[in-house]
Amino acid sequence: MKREELHSILFNIMCEIDNACKKENISYFLGGGTMLGAVRHKDFIPWDDDADICLWYRDYPLFKKALEKHLPSYMKVIDSETISPNFYDFVCRVIDKRYYWHEPQKMDLEYDNLENYICVDVFLVVNSANTWRRAKRLILWQKITYGLAMGHRKFQRNDKYTISQKLQGTILSVTGRLFSINTIVKWRNKIFMKYNDKPGKYCLIINDIPKYWDLPYEREWFEGTVNMPFRGKLFPVQKGFDKKMKLQYGDYMKPPVDRTEFIQHMKCD
Repeated sequence: MKREELHSILFNIMCEIDNACKKENISYFLGGGTMLGAVRHKDFIPWDDDADICLWYRDYPLFKKALEKHLPSYMKVIDSETISPNFYDFVCRVIDKRYYWHEPQKMDLEYDNLENYICVDVFLVVNSANTWRRAKRLILWQKITYGLAMGHRKFQRNDKYTISQKLQGTILSVTGRLFSINTIVKWRNKIFMKYNDKPGKYCLIINDIPKYWDLPYEREWFEGTVNMPFRGKLFPVQKGFDKKMKLQYGDYMKPPVDRTEFIQHMKCD
């Protein structure tokens, strides 16, 4: 598949999400590299091969309901509940069932191929504590619940981790098998709703990729949106996009020389 074809598929999913959210008055905003693409390129980052959006965790049930109501039949929302009693990760996805990232393999079939459809990733934001010290406690629980849930993942890769991290991961995953994934998810939901009614200075993206878990995001950066052009259509981005992306990427308007750190989902022509 050519990258431009992939970008067109992703853009179509983004437009369907945007239409559904507008019809039901659901607030969301572009996230990750897709937000960076909007700011820097007014399009996808040329070498990017995925798309991300964010919304507040408290709005996710309404978001999911809106998409289930308005998405075309070949699109679907999947999350940890969808693939229970198995576990892949905590990233929610809006998939297009007409297209694969790659030809289905044994691992994909274990998950009914749900994690192998081309998709837009959905990341969820929660309120956190008023001090960074307390906010780090919530991040610790984020790591613990993720480790417990990994006990239910069919295939695991740990070649990127240190010996200490592998040991910690093994202990948590073995412990996690003592409980159902639904029980772990319930614990996790209760933990992350702690600051729902008493927001502090910080916030947390609860299903972000691990490399960003320890970043001190501030809640005010995620409050409110502004519209930015993306492929000729206006999409919402968070008002505090500049501060978030400086923390996350540094000089984000300067494209990186080394692109090997970017996660590649598929090989494009």
